[in-house]
Amino acid sequence: MLSIRFDQDHEWWVAGQTFDRLFRASLDSGVMRADLERWWHTANAGGGLSLEMLDPAEAQALTAALRTTAERELAALGEVDPATPDGSYQVGLRRLLEQLGSG
Repeated sequence: MLSIRFDQDHEWWVAGQTFDRLFRASLDSGVMRADLERWWHTANAGGGLSLEMLDPAEAQALTAALRTTAERELAALGEVDPATPDGSYQVGLRRLLEQLGSG
């Protein structure tokens, strides 16, 4: 489990597999800037990441890329069985969007 803290009031607790899949999808699609990949590794190595500690422009770019990719991934998934890996991924993405005020 990773803690991705966007600010004082918004924290996304997410399974490592969900975070990895979302981050990889964001990078592969070109939504996430390649130079932000280091924060993926930082989050995995440290059990999470507080975006409040990043440069505000980087935090904003990272948040926007995760949000956009989560929305795209949810649309692509459609209806899935919650007991499957895709179902777990879908739940994690919805929780992210709820934390970001988009869900």
